[in-house]
Parts: sequence; structure tokens; C-alpha cells
Amino acid sequence: DEERVEIPSGVVKLDEYSFSAKERVRTVVIPATVEYINTSAFLNCPALTEFIVDADNARFYAEDGVIYEKGADKLILFPCGRSGSYGVRDGVRELGAGAFFSTSLTSLQIPASVTAIGEGLIDLSESLSEILVDEGNAVYASADGLLCNKALDTLLLVPSAISGEHTIPDSIHELGEGVFYGCNRLTKITLSAGLEAV
Repeated sequence: DEERVEIPSGVVKLDEYSFSAKERVRTVVIPATVEYINTSAFLNCPALTEFIVDADNARFYAEDGVIYEKGADKLILFPCGRSGSYGVRDGVRELGAGAFFSTSLTSLQIPASVTAIGEGLIDLSESLSEILVDEGNAVYASADGLLCNKALDTLLLVPSAISGEHTIPDSIHELGEGVFYGCNRLTKITLSAGLEAV
């Protein structure tokens, strides 16, 4: 395995697991021809910290090593080898499905500009212990590091690294689909008294 890999020009799709388990790779260079990227394409690449996208690519671009969709203010894929805390830059309006798939992050901060979040946003991000949302966000909010809707009555995502016993905030009336996916370290969940829908 090399630390820098350049995907050959002419490749159009990066399908599921197509580049997985490359343990030493730190940088992946994506050519102008790529039109589709499956977010699990780079599963189990623990050293991957940077994507570079050819400037002539019509669909994607990279900024600070992160892949975005051109003209859409949409974050497509975060390199899974980065650890610690990450704040999505202000101005991003959408976090694509699986955008933070299998990352090593411990904290994710979502800015006020984000108004849409795709399915499976943090799947297999087993180190993630909190999601924090800017108070100025009109659609989402956070409570005790959990992702909720702005009204704080629907729980949307629970970070995988939350462990032990956890109590759902009393304001929560509904649990989103797959809200506890990957939370293998939870031993007890105390539901709120006002819970109406699961």
C-alpha cells in the first residue's frame, strides 16, 4: 500500500467497498472523470486524512481534504482517518447520506447553515461521542450531545460512542428511525415520560 493513491482517469464510479481496507493510504486523488462516490468506498482506511479532487471534475471538489458537491453547498464525504473534533464550515446547507461514515471523530459540530441531513450520516463512526449544533440553526438542535429537531421533541441521532446508562431528555416525544444504530456500548436507556412514537 502506498500513502498516496491516484485513481486512474477514466474511472466514473467509486462503488461500495471499492477502495476499502487500504490501511496505509493517507491521501486519495480523484480524477475529473468520477461522477459517483459511494460513501462506503473507503471503509477501513484508518490513515486516510485527505481527498484531492481534480479541478476539472464537473461534479465534485475538495476543500480542506473534504469532498463537496459543486453548486450544491453539500458535504459529500469526510476522510475517515481524521480524529478529534470537526466543525462543518458555515455555508454548508446539506450533509449528504453517510457523509461521516466510519470516521474516527469524537465530536461533530453542525453550523447554523445546515438545513438537510442525509440518512446514515455517522454510521460506523464508533468514536463519536457528541453532535453539537449551532444555536442559530433553524432546523436542528442538540441536547446532551444528541441530534434533535429544532423543537427538541424528536431525537434524530445518537452518537455511537455513548456508553453505559443514558436518559432521553424529557422534551423528546418521538424517536427517529435507526436513532440508536451502532450504539453497542449502551447498557440501559431510560425513555422520556412524554414519548409518544418510536
